[in-house]
Amino acid sequence: YKVISDSKLHVDDAPPSLDPQNSTIEQVNDEVVRWAEKTSMEIKSLKSLEEYRKNFLGDISHELKTPIFSIQGYIHTLLEGGLYDENINEKYLERAARNIERLQTIVDDLELINNLEHGNAILYKSKFDLKKLAQEVILDLASTAQEKNHILKFKDNADQAYKVHADAESIRQVLSNLLMNAIKYGKEDGETKISFYDMEIGRASCRE
Repeated sequence: YKVISDSKLHVDDAPPSLDPQNSTIEQVNDEVVRWAEKTSMEIKSLKSLEEYRKNFLGDISHELKTPIFSIQGYIHTLLEGGLYDENINEKYLERAARNIERLQTIVDDLELINNLEHGNAILYKSKFDLKKLAQEVILDLASTAQEKNHILKFKDNADQAYKVHADAESIRQVLSNLLMNAIKYGKEDGETKISFYDMEIGRASCRE
């Protein structure tokens, strides 16, 4: 018991103080067992977080490589003479620009995650039309959806305005991520329908 108490990493991790001279073996054993169980759970949690972080870094690396390689390919092609080819120069510049926007989205996501982890996220709430915001996101992703012939549209019952009080840019990012994932992982020649539901608690919710 003394060895465990002396070797603790944090004060809160140690078992409650017991006087080994005046405590029974059962009391000391119970405290040590509880401490061991708690420590074991914390170790499992840390290992799980470590594995998640490794997977997360792997995913981010993959997500960054794709647009970077695409941009490199388009720019090198233009520098090698494609810039003067009217059949491809404008098209390649547009594709490079789209991939740069994709990189910016990834960076924004990473910045948001970092701010949330450090409690620095600031919300700028205002009243806005949720459907109008969703329409803007659909327009932003129109070219990406067209590449996979994927249709983004509203359900028939989503024909009215939904006024909400929230951080518009944060909601925009959520909608953009949801719809981008629907395009990326959905079926080609498929469609994604958006609808809104009044939950009768003074707020509107949206689901894809």
